[in-house]
Amino acid sequence: MRERLFIFRAVARVAGFGLAAVAIVATAIHLGRDQTVPRPARTVVLPLADPLVREIKRCEALGMAAEQDARCEAAWAENRRRFFTYHPADSGSRAMQTRNRAASKAEGR
Repeated sequence: MRERLFIFRAVARVAGFGLAAVAIVATAIHLGRDQTVPRPARTVVLPLADPLVREIKRCEALGMAAEQDARCEAAWAENRRRFFTYHPADSGSRAMQTRNRAASKAEGR
């Protein structure tokens, strides 16, 4: 009876070491894979058609000196005004108005 107990302990110990070895090998395989680094998205540089955007970029380049610049303060004030102004009409309704006007002009001919 005692021999069976020793055999069970030996089998359990071998199974434990085997599971640990499998876990180490699986971890090594997973960490050894070549991790592909996602490429950064291409940034599209748009021309600065809005003079306010150009002025704000100039102020950003000035750094701390921009705090004393009157043009920068005016640009920031205009930027805040644009940001906080409520525009009830969205672009979709404007497009519909344009289409309706074009349709009514075409019918009048």
